[in-house]
Amino acid sequence: MKHESLIAIQDGNIVDCQGKKRVFKGSTISPFSKDFPIPSISQADSFFASLIKSNTTMLRWQILWEDVEGEAPEQYNEAYLADLRTLLKKAEEAGILVFLEPVMKDWGSSFGGYGAPAWTVKLADLGENLDKEQKLKAMYSLFWAGKKLAPELLVEGDNIQDYLQEHYIAAMKHTARRVKDCKTVVGFGIMAEGQLGDAKAMELFPLSFENDCLKPFQKNFIAAFQKKHSHYLFLAEAMVTGEHSSWKFSPDYNHQNAHALQKEGGVIPDVDLEATKVVTLLTLEPPQKLLSVFISKDKMKRQFQEQIKKTLGGGNSVMVDFPTAQGIECVQEVVQEEGLSYFVNIAMAESPVRA
Repeated sequence: MKHESLIAIQDGNIVDCQGKKRVFKGSTISPFSKDFPIPSISQADSFFASLIKSNTTMLRWQILWEDVEGEAPEQYNEAYLADLRTLLKKAEEAGILVFLEPVMKDWGSSFGGYGAPAWTVKLADLGENLDKEQKLKAMYSLFWAGKKLAPELLVEGDNIQDYLQEHYIAAMKHTARRVKDCKTVVGFGIMAEGQLGDAKAMELFPLSFENDCLKPFQKNFIAAFQKKHSHYLFLAEAMVTGEHSSWKFSPDYNHQNAHALQKEGGVIPDVDLEATKVVTLLTLEPPQKLLSVFISKDKMKRQFQEQIKKTLGGGNSVMVDFPTAQGIECVQEVVQEEGLSYFVNIAMAESPVRA
């Protein structure tokens, strides 16, 4: 059952089904977060009641590829997906909208991170000569650029890059299929907290990460959803500085490409769908001296506004993620003035769900 979208993008703004401009207040919840965990089904009623009380209207709900397709390729965890649907129905009852967002932090559990299934590493057959960090970079490199870096590495007749990306996208499409009657789901994130991989290897060809790796993948992800899930919007990460963990690259990475990565990390500026389907998720960094030196409110607001303008450049639809309680009043004023939506991650003591 496909629903008409409850929100859309119109003239660079996020609007509801009546065309009214909306600014959402939201939180990010994650299966590996101690501060903002995803609730169990038994916790769901109190969790969403707490969100309603705090005036939360949207959730950035992070999911893991390994939770969906963890055992083997095309073997989906239907019990997990059924529980996810049950929780999303609770969100629907509470009137809270949801973006489902897959996370790829440090590739996956094989390296102490969260995201990709362990079977993906076995497929790569990286051998015993690489240390953990080298293997981690190798997996991201193969995901983004395997056809260039390892053209002879085939899985079931496909290059490993195509195989990994197709299974990642297929797992998210299967997730969408299982929650298709949850009208509270307004879209999907494309990928959160991914990493570049081995920058030196990419420079040998050379490869532009943005143009040759990231943007084609983003386009393929969006295109895969268009036939049966055309009502969805898509979150694409952007970033302000290389200090943010969303897109890591080594310090000796080509300066020009690094600058482009900082500026355009999640933006897709050259596709028709951008104007109507892509929402840029911008993580604002707190002012560097916020914790140790008093900064006037006006100066703090100017710094946040500069970050927004520096990162976006154009008229993209934007949601802002701000990861600390300090300075949040300034962020709220800025997003209201700029007509943006925002997510706020604050201290555990203020979390809707506590251990």
